[in-house]
Amino acid sequence: QPCEKCPQCYTFSVMSKLSKIANHPELIKLDAKYRDDEDKVADCKKFCTLAHGSEPASIIRTTRWKDLRDETQAGKLGALHGLLDRFDRESPPAKVLIFSASTQTLDILEGTFKTVYPNSVRID
Repeated sequence: QPCEKCPQCYTFSVMSKLSKIANHPELIKLDAKYRDDEDKVADCKKFCTLAHGSEPASIIRTTRWKDLRDETQAGKLGALHGLLDRFDRESPPAKVLIFSASTQTLDILEGTFKTVYPNSVRID
């Protein structure tokens, strides 16, 4: 909802949601801690339905790393894995820094990388 004082608030909200969809579709779903907040649930359900084209089976964000690592759901994740695999095959293996303005995206990346790249480190 935009505030009365500045219509740009609405634009920022939309851009934020589009950014989340681009990073990983699960990010537009609701964090489990808000499952009892009727307003947040209703807003999330409305936006998820709009973004997915139909009402999703769940609007609560999954925490299962197996589901979050699914590269068919997040194209950027698949592309990043491809690049990292290529860098890992170099001799000596390349060191890589990944920056993100979204801690939620970093959470997904960290969970994914810990299984594939055990020497990865997250610095907030």
